[in-house]
Amino acid sequence: MTHLLARRATSFVIVFAGLMVCAACDSEDGRPIAGDNIGPASSQASSPPPSADSTGSSLEQIVACDLLSPDEREQVAKNLKITPKGPFGGSSDTCEFELPDSGDVFSFLLAVRPNETVENYVPLPEDEVTDGDVDGRTAKQVAGKDSCVVTFAAAQGRIDINVAAKNTKAACSLADEVSAIVAPKAPKPNPS
Repeated sequence: MTHLLARRATSFVIVFAGLMVCAACDSEDGRPIAGDNIGPASSQASSPPPSADSTGSSLEQIVACDLLSPDEREQVAKNLKITPKGPFGGSSDTCEFELPDSGDVFSFLLAVRPNETVENYVPLPEDEVTDGDVDGRTAKQVAGKDSCVVTFAAAQGRIDINVAAKNTKAACSLADEVSAIVAPKAPKPNPS
């Protein structure tokens, strides 16, 4: 449990560092993030899944930055700055997306975690956890202070979307939007 908390803390440290860098580029004319006007995932442009099979190795082969196509990146926010992080904090691959033109959201991380499940995600004591599903997969939304994580099942592991923002509502709105785009491309969860 201590190991999972340390990984969560590491993720938040990186997001916080991104926040500090992005604080200077904050503007009021940024694109508002509104979850209510998101169409169903099937109406969104998408690229083919990184892998059609659902073996563990397929999840380990996914490149986190490729989970959003260029068109999907533009749909999420204009002028996203993308930084591949590689294996990081227990993930097989992580990608950071910074939103310099958004007034509410600073950045988000996509992390592929083939050896961790949604069920073993450990929230911080003050987080509000909501169980649910994304694209018919087991999922959790974990709302923290000015942050939100959506984690959903993929193959034998999970994929996390970790958003840092000026407020929790904006963070969770973007986390929900990105998870709806990414989940259909991820390998289906393995049967228990």
